[in-house]
Amino acid sequence: MDYILILHNDYNELCNILTQIENELIKIKLNINKKKTHIKTLRDGFLFLGFIYRITNSGKIIKSLN
Repeated sequence: MDYILILHNDYNELCNILTQIENELIKIKLNINKKKTHIKTLRDGFLFLGFIYRITNSGKIIKSLN
């Protein structure tokens, strides 16, 4: 698997999940690419599988082509 996308409203919980994933990967001798791993807000937007996702001020999620 190349990509994992996890959405959550709590930054600290996302940090905990990332730590848990890293710990599980270490057990099977894999690691996370630190340059490609990010915890971001939807307001900043993000690129995923050729689409840009972001949230508007009204709370709608917009998906557009990269």
